[in-house]
Amino acid sequence: MQRSRRKSGRYILWGFAIFLILIAILLLIFTYFKIYFNIEELRELFIDLLPKIIGVFLIIVATKLVLSFLRPAFTGVLKGHKRSQAEIKMEWQLFSNLVWIFIFILLIFIIIGDFTGLLAFGVVVAALLYVLQKPILNIAGWLDIIFHRPYTIGDRVEIDGKKGYVVDVGMFHTTLREFGEWMKGDTFTGRLITVPNSCIFETPILNYTRDTPYIRDEVKIAITYESDHNLAKKLILKSAVEVVGNSMIKHSKQIAQKMDIKDLKSQLIKEPMVRMLFSDSCMNFYVIYFCEASKRREINSMITEKILDRIKSEPKVNIAYPHLEVIGVR
Repeated sequence: MQRSRRKSGRYILWGFAIFLILIAILLLIFTYFKIYFNIEELRELFIDLLPKIIGVFLIIVATKLVLSFLRPAFTGVLKGHKRSQAEIKMEWQLFSNLVWIFIFILLIFIIIGDFTGLLAFGVVVAALLYVLQKPILNIAGWLDIIFHRPYTIGDRVEIDGKKGYVVDVGMFHTTLREFGEWMKGDTFTGRLITVPNSCIFETPILNYTRDTPYIRDEVKIAITYESDHNLAKKLILKSAVEVVGNSMIKHSKQIAQKMDIKDLKSQLIKEPMVRMLFSDSCMNFYVIYFCEASKRREINSMITEKILDRIKSEPKVNIAYPHLEVIGVR
């Protein structure tokens, strides 16, 4: 009950603020166009405009209330048809923003009401388009995000060098829950990043989870040249199979269906594999696999731990590490 009262109070304050803003806009318009009135003329103008102002105020408040009460029903209807809460939130934002755009256009016709006024409004809009280029680019970016879907709420992305999970897509900005930066292994930093939507026209967008929640990763292990490399390969591969083998087999078909080009399907791995590379002082082993993007660090650590335990118990395989050897000369 107390929460409901606080919510109603916010709506009242919000509506009153809009009312004051409308009055301020009218006064600014009169001042800009040097429209001056005496007290009697101002009173008559206010009386003439009062029904429209009240109507605009009521429409805005009613729209806000309707959307607030409609949201739970909207969420309930889509709950069984969408794969995640993030998708439902994205659909709701699109719906509510379109409603507000429609209401904005409706209010313009209510306030202006005739062709001459609409023409004057068009001139003002053209001037605003020139002055407010950056905000308009942000809105254009928002429309591109809505219709082309380079990312949606819940996606793991990198925008303009900033990594994070998309938690909100507004009309002007996208909000990310940051991971990485000074934290290794894509761990959350605790920060929220606000990125202008216009960035999608200026920088590449890296989306880790647009098609599937799975990405490739690898664990690198340096083994001495004196070790039994065939045995090392078996130990490393067995460790990876224990951690991600079943998961890879289970989800490989799902990933294959998302390949845009048939030739790419030949590059799909269905189980962990090991690759080797010569180095100056050791042989580098790379175990390659795929896993859920959100569990990348956890999986990487589990595979590393299993490899380390197996190599420790095998005297024929030794991990290489930087060291100095001093040889005396007589």
